[in-house]
This record gives sequence, C-alpha cells and structure tokens, in this order.
Amino acid sequence: PAVHFALSLIRFSFQEIDFAGVSRLVRSPFLGGAETEMTRRARLDRDLRDTLGAGVSLPKLVASAGRCDLLRQRLERVFQLKGEARNTFGGWARHFSALLEAAGFPGERASDSDEFQALAKWHETLGELAKLERVSKPVSIQQAFASLSHLCSETLFQPAADAPALDAASLGAIEQA
Repeated sequence: PAVHFALSLIRFSFQEIDFAGVSRLVRSPFLGGAETEMTRRARLDRDLRDTLGAGVSLPKLVASAGRCDLLRQRLERVFQLKGEARNTFGGWARHFSALLEAAGFPGERASDSDEFQALAKWHETLGELAKLERVSKPVSIQQAFASLSHLCSETLFQPAADAPALDAASLGAIEQA
C-alpha cells in the first residue's frame, strides 16, 4: 500500500487521475495529517463525490480541500514542486523523493515491520532509478515515472519471511534424502 500510494501521488503531481484514485489519496494514512484530519477527510471525500468530475487534477483538488487545512497545505507543497521539463534519472529520483516529503509521506503513524521493510525497498528502488542516469540522457517526467513504475513492477515489496522451524521428523527426512 505505501508503494502504491507513492506512485499514485507522483503521477498525480504531473497528471490528472480518476476520481477513485483521488479518493484513495485523500483517505490514505500515508499522506501527512491523515490521523489528525481523518474524520474531516472522510467527509471531504463524500462531498467530493458530488462535486468533482471523473478526472481530477492536483490544482482542482487543492481548491476543493475545504476545511482540511493540513491536506490542503500538503497538496500545495506538492504543487509548488515543479520538475524541470527534462532531467536526469537521478534528478527525477530526488524530485520524486521531494514530492513525497512535501506530502508528509509515509504519514504520522508509526510503520510496522512490514511497512518499514517495504519503505526500505522503495528507497532502494529510487536508488536504482537514479543509477539509470549513467546510461541515459535527460528524460521527461513521464519517461522517468514509467521507468520507476517498471522497476517497481519487478521489485518484490513483501516482507522477508522468517524461516520455518523444523521439527525432529522434518530434520530426519532431510538427512535421509
């Protein structure tokens, strides 16, 4: 969920997304102020269903944020971070990190072990994106985002599983094999 949020927010920073995606962002615990404004954001989400169209841009959501001051402030910070028309992959990786920081990612609540591991893997994936600048010329934000999405699709963001304990019968079967 944290990685899905990060990708959705990055996309939303430069492209209109559908209302369902905006609704998930508004209600996400990974957006700064989510715990503090939980009830107000739920009401906002309900109200937005009646007022916003099928596609929503970041400026449109900022203008519609109503009494969710923390949400509006976070989204305004994201909006203010305009990326260059063309940048290196390393520059885009830093820009994407700055967008997420402006949004208050990963939120107010403490991450559990699984989320912590997924976030560590996310940062590794951003590092992999940055390494692509060694073999590429400057690219657009759309190209950088597509590359990041591709890297994420090939990365396992599941927590490391503990090795199962073996009982005496299992150990005996392994020794005989």
